[in-house]
Amino acid sequence: MRLRFLATLALVLLCPWSALAQDGFYAELAPGVSFVGDTDLSGGGLSATAELDPGFVIGGAIGYELSDSLRTELNVSYREQDFDKLDGGGLGSLDGVGDIGTTTIMANGIYDIEVDFPITPYIGAGIGLAVVEVDSDESGCAVCIDDSDVQFAWNLMVGGSTSVTESITLSAGYRYTGVTAPELQDEFAGVDIESDDPLDIHEIVFGLRYSF
Repeated sequence: MRLRFLATLALVLLCPWSALAQDGFYAELAPGVSFVGDTDLSGGGLSATAELDPGFVIGGAIGYELSDSLRTELNVSYREQDFDKLDGGGLGSLDGVGDIGTTTIMANGIYDIEVDFPITPYIGAGIGLAVVEVDSDESGCAVCIDDSDVQFAWNLMVGGSTSVTESITLSAGYRYTGVTAPELQDEFAGVDIESDDPLDIHEIVFGLRYSF
């Protein structure tokens, strides 16, 4: 999953490089910390609640400044969390049962709020697709999933940025990403396991943006 994400990110950031080398375009690298809310799972007559540890997110974007305040971008991000435990539904309480990785490809619109202050607030929103992949630890799982699913995704962003040089901008902010309920298959039993609710992903993201 990580290799597939890195290849996608390289295509996004490197292939359009010649087109980016003109006024108005920018490229951004954005790592951070990612949290996924508890998720209710059901399938095969069983139900359980999955709790996940905090994880990481790494992403990048190419964008264009439509005006001093408005910009649009294509963002590709990957985040990964380990399962802390899986409770309920006759499954008992299983610690460290695997991990979940989510790759998002989002078209975002961002509004930079002009203020007479060194830090420029921003708000943004976007829609796109998410690839959700669960990889269970087969040595300790009662429900073993090694499967992926593609779902609709959306995000909301708020934060602030500051210019370091004419071309380089640093930013920090909060991003909420919602992913419609994925459906995955138990590797051994062959039953469908689905999330009862959308995935709620909360992230603190730091950005390094280079404007051309």
